[in-house]
Amino acid sequence: MRRALVRAFITVAACGVYLLSAVNPRLSEHVPTSSESTASTQTTRPHYRSPGKPGAEIHLVSAAIHRIPLGAIETLQLELASQLPKGSLQINVEPSEGLTLIDAKNEWHFTIDNSQNLSLPIHVRADQEGQHYVHLFVQHNAEDGAYAARALASEIRVGDMDFEPVYAKSFKGDKASEVRSLPAQETIF
Repeated sequence: MRRALVRAFITVAACGVYLLSAVNPRLSEHVPTSSESTASTQTTRPHYRSPGKPGAEIHLVSAAIHRIPLGAIETLQLELASQLPKGSLQINVEPSEGLTLIDAKNEWHFTIDNSQNLSLPIHVRADQEGQHYVHLFVQHNAEDGAYAARALASEIRVGDMDFEPVYAKSFKGDKASEVRSLPAQETIF
């Protein structure tokens, strides 16, 4: 029984490594040994990115929450800061239900070179009260062939409704501080 479990685990692990290498071809590339010259590997190595938060290194620097009146056309000035290497950047803008983009332009293209600030003037109209979002889908293609993407959003609050502070949303309810112990069973092989 134990051998069957070990064989099954090895088979599943091998399948996982195979599937990962199919999704990310860099996993199946040759890994140089310490005896190989480091100078030759540095010239052929693709652009290295630090293992931080995954996705394109771009973020919103303008206000994350905007308040607009119902039915009015407002211009939102969305400011982005990028630390991306030289390449092309495509940003698709998509409003959530209840908002309408007034501009016909919902796709933006930029050529960027390292650290750069970008500005997107977006004209929206609020069709219903409530909490809505303008979604930004960012795709970056570097000159060396590296690809990165990130999804961002800016919150739009419409009307005179009272909105709860963001930090208070997760601490609601009478039993928010209550600890629940669940039954667990441990088996050691």
